[in-house]
Amino acid sequence: PVVGDLADPAVIDQVFAVAGAPTNHVALVFANAGFAYYEAADTPDWERNERIFRVNTLAPLYLYQKTRALAAGRPFRVVITASAM
Repeated sequence: PVVGDLADPAVIDQVFAVAGAPTNHVALVFANAGFAYYEAADTPDWERNERIFRVNTLAPLYLYQKTRALAAGRPFRVVITASAM
């Protein structure tokens, strides 16, 4: 397992380096990481909002792009859940 912060693209790169190492191919990615704060969003906090966006939006998009690049024309599937919304 790779433990890390999915708001950091270097962590996602590391996940793909480990997962794709045996065959240099990843056929299935299931993106279920996400989070939300269940409270009123009344206080302006750019960093907090950016972190939520990076994990819930940018990370799944980057996961898809990494999977597609590694697939290089081979079949693959990406499943993304929106559990934190």
